[in-house]
Amino acid sequence: MSLRGVAKRWSRRLSRRGSGRSGGQGDVNDDDLSNDIVNYRSISVAALVRVRDELRRGELSANVEVCTLAGGTDELQAGATVRVVNRRRGQAKVRVPYQKRFFSVPEGLLRDKPRELWTITDVCEFHVTEETNINQAFYFELLEPGDVGKPFQGAFVSQARKCRFGDLVDGLVEYFRDRKGVTDLAKTFVWLDIICANQPKLNQPDADLSDEVRQQRNDLLTHGLHAAIERFDERLVFFNSWDRPEVIGRLWCVWELYGAIKSGKTIEIFFPPGEDDRLAELLDSSDGPDKITKAVAAVDLANAECHSDKDRDMIVGYVETLPGGFGDINRAVLDQVRSWLRQSATELARTRGVNLIKYNVGRILKNMGEYDAALAQFEEEVLALDSQQLGENHPDALTTRHEIACVLQSKGEYDAALAQFEDVLALKTQQLGENHPEVLATRYAIAQVLESKGEYDAALAQFEEVLALQRQQLGENHPSVLTTRYMIAQVLQSKGEYDAALAQFEKVLALRKQQLGENHPHVAISQWQVADVLVDLGQFERGLGLTEAALRTFELSKIEPVRKVRALTTKSRALFGLGRAPEARECLQDAEEAAHGLGEQHPELAAVWHAWGVGPPRDESKLRAALDLREARLGREHPLTRKTRAALQG
Repeated sequence: MSLRGVAKRWSRRLSRRGSGRSGGQGDVNDDDLSNDIVNYRSISVAALVRVRDELRRGELSANVEVCTLAGGTDELQAGATVRVVNRRRGQAKVRVPYQKRFFSVPEGLLRDKPRELWTITDVCEFHVTEETNINQAFYFELLEPGDVGKPFQGAFVSQARKCRFGDLVDGLVEYFRDRKGVTDLAKTFVWLDIICANQPKLNQPDADLSDEVRQQRNDLLTHGLHAAIERFDERLVFFNSWDRPEVIGRLWCVWELYGAIKSGKTIEIFFPPGEDDRLAELLDSSDGPDKITKAVAAVDLANAECHSDKDRDMIVGYVETLPGGFGDINRAVLDQVRSWLRQSATELARTRGVNLIKYNVGRILKNMGEYDAALAQFEEEVLALDSQQLGENHPDALTTRHEIACVLQSKGEYDAALAQFEDVLALKTQQLGENHPEVLATRYAIAQVLESKGEYDAALAQFEEVLALQRQQLGENHPSVLTTRYMIAQVLQSKGEYDAALAQFEKVLALRKQQLGENHPHVAISQWQVADVLVDLGQFERGLGLTEAALRTFELSKIEPVRKVRALTTKSRALFGLGRAPEARECLQDAEEAAHGLGEQHPELAAVWHAWGVGPPRDESKLRAALDLREARLGREHPLTRKTRAALQG
């Protein structure tokens, strides 16, 4: 039967039994949340499979032509997806998702987009929305009645619309069949917004809606959806991949995920088929752990993507009224995502049994700040096996011991880290010779620990010896040479030798610009460090300008959050110096929110609280918090601890 025929049957059925949009149906769950904008009846996974297959075969939306653009135009970017309305005299009239107007593009730019590659956006905009408009009905009402479940039955599914529709459906099938042991997908129900919400009304301008419907939409965006999420039997989140997880970069998805977390009920993730193998490939590569942890750290509700400015303004405005605001939401979502990553990675390491995978799981745990778990992974799962199979002094075992020392350093256990690094250095020197790059890398790490301990003269001597050998082997302008120069400048700054530090930092900045271009993240890091020294020297205006330039690059490059925290702290110091205290405190609020995301005991929190405490005006509670944290993490006699204690004493 056609979709329109099914719609007529639904209409007659609902008229006999009462509207399915606000309860009153004898055989459905109590439903006081459905309305003209959204309905919380679920649909069967079997129905989704059928829609996917019929779309791919062209049986649904048979006359819909979807293409991508091989090149850009004045208004549309290359690669954009368009729905072709007509073609005439070498030009095509096209529509793009979420735009009401039409565009004209040269016909030669059009490339057919195979239906198996259609995204959830494509299906929503070019099939669901058009059928909803034609039939003046929710899309689920166009399915067979047996395909539709009760309100809140089954699983609420959060997904990013950039993902492929086929991957989403395949992932659901695999999740229920393989993980849950389901045999009858016709009796397995899920809720998807593209099927069960009225897409045209969700995207209509406010002026085209009645006051009642406008209020329904606003309630949905702010709190109504969260209330509904809690009532479903399950809550599922679709991850298309670990290194490019679209779901944590979309405002709607992060908001949904926060609603699921807030409910206090179980949330599970599912993937397209084969993602376990992709994760294994990533964990079997040298750069995989860094790619994954950088990707999952990119939770930022305030700056997440959203196709609708109206939706963004409504959600953001509501979040700003909540205690804790964006910081609490970002932390809750990030903690949940990290928990999923830890579970997936450790389970994969256990089942695959590949030592490099086990090693890289340890690196992921370290990158996420889960130092105790990382230490256990390296010592119990990797080093023990390396020592047993290869011997205690094998290069692989030494590499693992190097990582163990790095974790100890990150935990603030500097003496233990130093002892471990020195043992590794002695063995590597014996095996490889004094000037081998791996030996220099360990000496560099020792210098970093010495700096962290506040032993600046010893750190400087070590860095300078490493620099001399690097210059001899690699040349003056090699990136490794520049990194060591950068660290020397950092030690000079810590010693209070600001002019010497500034000269080194500016030299590194000039060479990095020359090698990498103005907008590279490493250039931005150098810009920030120059700015930080300028603020130490009282050159607040120049320091502020460089810090703001660095922050713009950090935002675009999604650099590791610790860099953003440090730059925001520097910016606040510059603003305080310029007498702009209200702006400085606002900046420190942003820095504190970002620092909490690094972990409640991260040293950068102490740096933020110290800057806040010295003001002006002074805030002794912040200084006490900074002192407590620095004493716990760095020790009572560390220079930074002494600096905060002196500030607290007046």
